[in-house]
Amino acid sequence: MVQSTPKFELRPGADDRTAHQAEVMLTVTYGLHLLGMLTALPLVVASIIAHVRFFMLDTETTERAHYRYLVETFWFGVIANIIGAALTVIFIGFVVLGITWIWMVWRFVRGWLRMREGQGPR
Repeated sequence: MVQSTPKFELRPGADDRTAHQAEVMLTVTYGLHLLGMLTALPLVVASIIAHVRFFMLDTETTERAHYRYLVETFWFGVIANIIGAALTVIFIGFVVLGITWIWMVWRFVRGWLRMREGQGPR
């Protein structure tokens, strides 16, 4: 049986199983964030996972950088959605909400693709 090596090291020095588990967890978290763009509950669950995983990892790794990216995207999205909702009374808010939705989806897809390529989120 030939063991494949992970595409990249989310956690330097981790064995193949740990690296695979970290990659799967990030994939699930990105997927929940994307699903959460259609319904709110998966977005909340994914954000909790991202916050917990971010604070669990004490050293700066590619894995932690991806979780930081997810947390930042979530909070900037929340702030932009609050501003957009407040501005709907003058109708510009609908544009802000639409742009925010597209921006968040783009960041989640881009982060996941970069993770799959073995790169950091930025």
